[in-house]
Amino acid sequence: MTRLLDYNLLETLHIVAVALWLGTDIAAAIVLRRAVDDRRSPPARAEMVGLWEDLDLGPRAASILLLTLGITLTYLGRWGFTAASESVILVGSVLLGGAWLLAALFRYWVDHPPPASTRSAVQVRLGGAARTADLWLRVVVTVALAVAAVVSLGADGGPIAATWLSIKLILVAVAVALTFGTRLLLPSVTSLEVPEGGEATAGRRTVTLPLAMTAVAWVCIAVVIWLSIAKI
Repeated sequence: MTRLLDYNLLETLHIVAVALWLGTDIAAAIVLRRAVDDRRSPPARAEMVGLWEDLDLGPRAASILLLTLGITLTYLGRWGFTAASESVILVGSVLLGGAWLLAALFRYWVDHPPPASTRSAVQVRLGGAARTADLWLRVVVTVALAVAAVVSLGADGGPIAATWLSIKLILVAVAVALTFGTRLLLPSVTSLEVPEGGEATAGRRTVTLPLAMTAVAWVCIAVVIWLSIAKI
């Protein structure tokens, strides 16, 4: 009974985390479209860039939570990872997820100090290390999820026992890859942070492809929500 209650509670949190990812990503996309509208004043556009960066923390944090919650639910529901090493995988994912989330929050804290606040040189260096770790973890985890899911679909005895879960993991991997890719395509968005009286050169074309990629990621996340509920 306790195991069932734990599973139902974590499943609810998992769905909430997916909705958080989708909701904040949609809000960030709306703000970004307005930020690159050259009909707006540079100060207004720069303010929207700051809001976009705040909203962007939502998908980053939610995707980390989904990893930990997903592996925990897989363990509790006996959907996969049922070998003798399942406890090691569970504990390892919880520790990794916790450390990863703290690193992401620390990176955000370093990159967005409050007014009249400064960060020490050590804190800035640690923030850079957290940024690098976050980047590589997203690459490694995304590839690992995709490989585990594809192997499980293609042959018996894979790490994932349920077909719906393998499909879900593939969609999560695609969504993470697309979300990560959009951020790599948007380095010029910081050019909107111009001094008063200056001019921002980035335009609507800056975000055309990234927003199209983001829309595909939204479809993947919506299907993930449905699979999490239906389990077919």
